[in-house]
Amino acid sequence: MPKSRQDFWKEKFARNERRDTENLLLLKDRGWDVVTVWECQLKNPVKVKEDVLAFLGER
Repeated sequence: MPKSRQDFWKEKFARNERRDTENLLLLKDRGWDVVTVWECQLKNPVKVKEDVLAFLGER
């Protein structure tokens, strides 16, 4: 959480979380399988690749 304008950021993060949840549910309702890769995970691309391949292998 940023140290300045915490009320703004708290609400922004809450809106983002609601939006992401709604979109995830919409995609699943339409038959999609979804994997989320966070920007911070890209610091370890080998792990991301392993995780995505494992996700795809479960299909």
